[in-house]
Order: sequence, then structure tokens, then C-alpha cells
Amino acid sequence: MTMLPETPLGVLQPEAEETVSLSGKLALVTGSTSGIGLSIARALAVAGTHVALNGFGDKAQVDRLVAEFRTKYKVKVDYSAADMSKPAEIAAMVEQVARELGRVDILVNNAGIQHVAPVEEFPLEKWDAVIATSRPRFSPSAPPCHT
Repeated sequence: MTMLPETPLGVLQPEAEETVSLSGKLALVTGSTSGIGLSIARALAVAGTHVALNGFGDKAQVDRLVAEFRTKYKVKVDYSAADMSKPAEIAAMVEQVARELGRVDILVNNAGIQHVAPVEEFPLEKWDAVIATSRPRFSPSAPPCHT
């Protein structure tokens, strides 16, 4: 699959005869209130993709992001503060997104945390938290997601 150079991320070209538009699709991007996740969410919005944001942040910051997506990119947007290490919060987030925006077409599993320490000093509970956040439990059979 190659990207067309004149529309970065807006149109993907899997075959020479076929193009796939992201316009009107819905993307759930975890860890998207800052950093790489926010950049991914913005790139999808530029392509016309509706976006469900997820991550930590104070209310004022989140409100600014939601307003930015609505006004600058003219896409539908929703936000969830669900903790990706907690399956019940993940399920509630997917239900919320489906209720507010519709079926999830694209999942960007970006959320992550880090702890920096020498291996011999790395606490087991921090390791468990890193793994739990990096591998959220999205159910492939959840009705709101498109398969």
C-alpha cells in the first residue's frame, strides 16, 4: 500500500486501480491528547476522518483540543479519559464513542507510559503498568467496532 504524495494520509493507494479514502471514517486514537497520538489524530482529521480522542489532560486542555478539531478540521470529535490499563474503562469508552459518533473504522493503539531505570532497578509494578497500558484489551467482537 502506498500513499499518494499530493494527499499525505488522505488517500491510500493499495493497488494502482484502487484508492481508499479516509474521509468520513471514524478513528479512535488512544493516547491522543499529546505527542505522537495527537499528531496522528490531527493527520487523520486533515484527511476528513472523524476522531475520538483519548488520554490524560486537564479539562481546559481537552476542551481546547476538541474545539480545535471541530473548528479547524471540521470533523466530529469526542473525548474519553479512559485508562487503557483498565478493561472496564476501555469498554465504556468504546460504547461512548459508538453512541456519540458511530462505528469505529480505525483503531490507533498509541497509548503508553514509561518508567526509566536501569534494568536491575526497574520495579515489577512499573513493568506491569507499562505492559498493561501498551496492550489494552479491546474486544474484537465488540459491536461498536467495524470488522
